[in-house]
Formats: sequence, C-alpha cells, structure tokens
Amino acid sequence: MGSITVITPRNFLIDEVITLLRHTNRDYSRNIVVFPGRRPGHFLRKRLAEKTKAPYIPPFVYSIDDFIDVLFEQVFGFGMQKLEPIDAVYILYEIHKKTQGRIGGDVFLSPEMFLPLGIKIYHDLEEMYMEGVTSEKLKAVETMFSNPLPELIRKNIKSLSNFYYSFYEQIEKDGLSTRASRYNTVDRALKQYLFEDRTPVFYDGNLSDFNVIYAGFYALTEVEKSIIQTLDRFTNIKLLFTSGKGLREKIKNLGFQIEEKQPLEVNRPEIKIFSSPDTHGEVLTVTTLLKEIIEIGKTPSTDTLIMLPSSEALFPLLHNCLGLLGEKGFNISMGYPLYRTPIYSFFINLMDLVESITDNSIYIEDYLKFILHPYIKNIFFSKKEIENLSRNEVTRILIHSIKRYFSTK
Repeated sequence: MGSITVITPRNFLIDEVITLLRHTNRDYSRNIVVFPGRRPGHFLRKRLAEKTKAPYIPPFVYSIDDFIDVLFEQVFGFGMQKLEPIDAVYILYEIHKKTQGRIGGDVFLSPEMFLPLGIKIYHDLEEMYMEGVTSEKLKAVETMFSNPLPELIRKNIKSLSNFYYSFYEQIEKDGLSTRASRYNTVDRALKQYLFEDRTPVFYDGNLSDFNVIYAGFYALTEVEKSIIQTLDRFTNIKLLFTSGKGLREKIKNLGFQIEEKQPLEVNRPEIKIFSSPDTHGEVLTVTTLLKEIIEIGKTPSTDTLIMLPSSEALFPLLHNCLGLLGEKGFNISMGYPLYRTPIYSFFINLMDLVESITDNSIYIEDYLKFILHPYIKNIFFSKKEIENLSRNEVTRILIHSIKRYFSTK
C-alpha cells in the first residue's frame, strides 16, 4: 500500500524527496518523481549532483502533465494529437453554431465575439472532466434546486451540458485529445491493465520495477486521485505533501497510511523591508544592499530572496541590479506576464483596428495606435539605404509624418 508523508514548510522538499529515492551506487534510474510543474526537477537534479559530487544516472523527473503525456503516448501508445486551446475553441464554435437555444442567442455567432466565451467554456469543460463530472450529472443540476431556476440560467446549463457531451464526443471521433481527456484515458487504460492482470511496460522495464514519488502537491482532482490509487496497485506509490490548512480533508480518502514529519530546526530568516515612493527608489535600494554584501566578500546565493511588489519592477531590477551578480548568479522564479509583452499589445491593437472598420473606413485613433507599435514602425524600408538613413529609420520617419498629418486634421 502507498504511503503519504506530510512535512512542514521548514523541511526542504527536495531533500525529503532524495531520502525516498532508491539507488545502487549513483544509479537513480529506477525512480519516477512527479512534481506539479517542471521547475522543481531542475533543483532535484542540481541537489543530487551536489550530493554525489560525481557523474550519476538521474531519476525520471516529470511535471504531472508531462508524466500523463508519457503514459498516454509512449506507455499506452495512444496516437491522438493534443489540441491547442485555440483549436478547441474552434470546435466549440462549430458546436455553438448548430445548437438550438444557444447561449446569448445570436450575440456570439461571429468568431471574434465567441473567442473569449469559448476560452472560458473550454476551461470549464476541462475542469469538470478532470473532476469526473458526467454530462448526465450536469443535466441533473437543475433538479437539485427546490425552486425552479430562472429561464436564462436553465438555458445556459442546458447549453453547457450540450457543449460538454458534444465536444468530447467530437474530439474522440476526430482522433484528438485534450489535457483532461488524456488524464481520463490514462486512468481507464491503467484500470484495464489491472483488470487483465497485466503490468504496463515503462521504458526498459515494467512499471512495477519503479519507485514512484509524487511530491509538492496540495489539491488533487478526482481523476488524479484515481490514477494514483490505480498506480499503487502496480507499485507502492509515495506521496510527499507540505502541511497546510485543509490538507487532511483533501488526502484522507486516498486510503494511504499517513506519516507526519517533525519540523527541522532551522535558523529563522532575516527579513528586511524597505519603503520607497516609486520603483526607481526600490531598485536603487536593492542595488545598494547588493553592493554592500559584495563589498564584504559575500556572494548572494539561493538563501537570498528578492521579492518584487509587482511585475513592472522586474526589468528595472534586471538591468540595474542583477548585473552585479553575473548571468549565472541569480534565478527568476516567475515568468513575465504575457499582457505586458509587445506581442500581446500588437494583437490587441490589430484586433481593435479590424473591429473599427465600418463601410470601408477606419477609425483614425486605432489606425495610428497600430502603426506606431514598435513591430510596425520598425519594419525595414524596401530600399537598403536612403541618404545615410537605416532602413527602419526611414519607416519611422514615414509613420511619424503620417501621425503629424492626421493630428492636424
């Protein structure tokens, strides 16, 4: 039977994972470690390198989604292509057009109007599928209320249940898959192997030959729980959770033995908080602190954390402070938000421009905003050089002349 170990936030998750790894000398290849995302895997491999101080054969390390993809494609050999969200929205749009009593009536009949609604519906469908909700359960929602539902809500629930049934039926017919459908397919395949008293083959051995560790999770969906419980029938699974409010309620129905580890005695962190009226002052303060640390002969390492108040402060920090540490002296743990990137604003400006077209006329404000975008005003001019001007300088002069012309009208 599988086991659950609950550690406190004072315990280092990666070190706890290493204690659960089976190995012969420096060969860790008979372990499968599954994290919620990909990033912890880098720290695990780095920690193993520090521990062994020699070449070693690493464990198989996956994010949960990557692990399901490996089981889906390589272990069970399903060849269904994985849908991108935009492709899934197109299928939902085709279903929407054919639906009687559709959501919003005729409001969402155009692709651009349906896109934001379709993305929301797709995420909702995937979440419900991950929780094992059937279309029959969804249709039965209305009967759960003692008072009749308002007509609009009743129609929307009916339409959602139609999306739910039709979407997954359609992608299965087309030989396609989504994240949630892959989880469900893997769950069914594992149960089928169990029923037939067979063991899945994982790379050069049976799955039962491997030590499987799930680490760093908090909330598991119903399908994830089912997969873990079935995997445990092939090989004893180990789950490593960090304690938190409500955790016991979430893991008690897994049916595994639970062990709670005592917290390690660690030094409390030294926390320094500085206030500043603006981002400029914050960056200067951090620069000064880093210089003071470096001047006394110390180098900030993984035990030093710089927490930013907002994503807007990332690039000022990167260009003005982190250069003191060298390219390999720091790690940025969160991605820069997509909505702050030029490619995002380019498409927003383009869609605003297209939407403003009426009777072969364009709204001038949206037109100027689009051509002044860096991706447009830096397009190379057709000729290589004009009067010692670079090709993109010619384009910028042209575009700013257009702006001045229309600004005076």
